Amino acid sequence: MGPSRGCGKISGRHSNFDNRSLVLNEEVALMVPDAGFGRDMNAMFLDDLQHATEITPEEFRRRSWSEHVLERGANVIARVL
Repeated sequence: MGPSRGCGKISGRHSNFDNRSLVLNEEVALMVPDAGFGRDMNAMFLDDLQHATEITPEEFRRRSWSEHVLERGANVIARVL
């Protein structure tokens, strides 16, 4: 999830409160009550979007077999990192 704005605070979050998320996935949440920090983070997020490439559901379904293999391998390795 991207940053959420409001009341001069920024919240960088993506966490689930279950055992797997807290222990295995090491998910965290952070609240910084600083408007300047919030503006900087939002500007970085919007800049990232300018460099991102949108992938439609149809394009995602048409991935090559090698992309599927690499994806599966990356998922296996990510679990132990």
